[in-house]
Amino acid sequence: DPVSAGYVNGYLQEWGIAPDQPIICIHPGTGTWVKHWQEDRWADVADTLADQLGAEIVFTGGDHELALVRRISSQMRRRACIMAGDTRIGQLAAVFRRARLVLGPDSGPLHLAAAVGTPTVSLFGPADPAEFGPWGPPHKHFVLGSDIGCRPCRVLDWGTDSPEFHPCLRDITFARVLDAARRAAASP
Repeated sequence: DPVSAGYVNGYLQEWGIAPDQPIICIHPGTGTWVKHWQEDRWADVADTLADQLGAEIVFTGGDHELALVRRISSQMRRRACIMAGDTRIGQLAAVFRRARLVLGPDSGPLHLAAAVGTPTVSLFGPADPAEFGPWGPPHKHFVLGSDIGCRPCRVLDWGTDSPEFHPCLRDITFARVLDAARRAAASP
């Protein structure tokens, strides 16, 4: 949709990102805390990928994820573009289409990225990637999870339980995410 693509290009230009500048999108939010990865790791992955791939980082998310995105970007060495709260579905599809790569936990937006043909790295915790993983070739859509024996438990609401009792996402290392991101970005 040319209107959404125009919106995205204008938005990115306001952040000093030229139309031919590669971007990497990170959508760190998801519907439940048990699917969240550590904020400092997202910041480290964002900085490292920006440096290694010569790309600008664009954070996406809904209004309710803006605080999360701001916390992550404040931990980065580099400045990141924040689109969280500023995209409707068509605009989100357009920014994902423009991206070289989209990373995030298991969520609807990661499926949207795969649907527009952009390589993805999805971090899976309690949900079963065999059931909810991205469609598309595995060399382009990387699914990462922990080897913890109780995964996938399929329980998305642990109430007031401490996140320390649910290491399924925290067990995914920075190195694994970085490696998958590099391979996904290099996929044809």
